[in-house]
Formats: sequence, structure tokens, C-alpha cells
Amino acid sequence: MTGDDVLDLDVDGYRVERLGPADAAVVQRLYERCSDYHQLEEGIPTRPGAAAHLLAALPPGREAADKYVLGVRAPGGELVGVMDLIRDCPDRNEWWLGLLMLDPDVRGSGLGGRLYRAVEQAVRSGGATSIYLGVLEQNPSAERFWRSHGFQELRRQPYTAASGHQSRVIVMRHRLA
Repeated sequence: MTGDDVLDLDVDGYRVERLGPADAAVVQRLYERCSDYHQLEEGIPTRPGAAAHLLAALPPGREAADKYVLGVRAPGGELVGVMDLIRDCPDRNEWWLGLLMLDPDVRGSGLGGRLYRAVEQAVRSGGATSIYLGVLEQNPSAERFWRSHGFQELRRQPYTAASGHQSRVIVMRHRLA
């Protein structure tokens, strides 16, 4: 999968599209509506510029072409979700899912699961063998969500957020092949 294929997703009327630096303001507004997550991750409310950081941040050794920040737009066009994916990370044909964040108004509707399954199918059809992610230990509902989608714990490790807030993350993997 080239990543551009992901742009063709439509999940129950929600359009998935690739985002870029020009979308920072609309992503920031979503981030501010999702301040509960930022409080968990960083120990503080959503920081100004957090969306710009998401759109630009890359793991060591990766290039911008490897990163896919996908916006999820409701049928009316409002941005209600964002996903951050890195291809060939940690290894070839493996993907790292850095974030799946949904507006509080659509959480619990099943949209997150449907979005994940659509992206999983897209990367699988492109030859992906695994998807990895990290879940904050202090977010047990997210851990349950990912386990229900086939992810298994690999390890727990320290995590330091951009704010300096320290916690632990559960690194998980879902084998696709």
C-alpha cells in the first residue's frame, strides 16, 4: 500500500483523507476538543501547536513520505478524528499506528473500530504483516479497545511526553499475516 490508497476510504459516510501542514488549525481544534487525552498523555491541557507537532513529527530514520496523518471527516465535513501512521516501522511491511483520536461526541459509537478495520484491511492488502502501537498504561479503555482488535502486549516501557510528563506505555502488536 502506498498510503495514498488510504485516502480512498469511506467508512459509513465518514471520509478519510490525508492531512498536511496546512491542516494544523483544524487538527488543533479537534485536539482541543480531545483535551482529556492530552491530560492523560502530557499531564496538562492541549498545548498550542500540538497539532503542528503531530503533522511534522517523525521517528528517527524516517522521512515525511513514510508518515500518513489521516483526517476523519463526518458526513457534514467536520473533522472528528485523526490517525497517525508510519509505514515500514519498525521494519519493512510493518506499520506503526501512533494515534487514533476521536472527538468525544463520536466516541462509543463504534466508529473507531470501523475505522481501524478499514485501515487494517488497506495496509494488509498492500502487504503489511503487522501493525504496532503504544497505549498509555493510564488509559485502560484504550488498552481494552486495542486488545479487542487483536493486539497483544509485547512489553511495557517508560514514556516521556513532549511536556516532560512521565508515564509508561504498553507496546502492542497485531500480526496480520
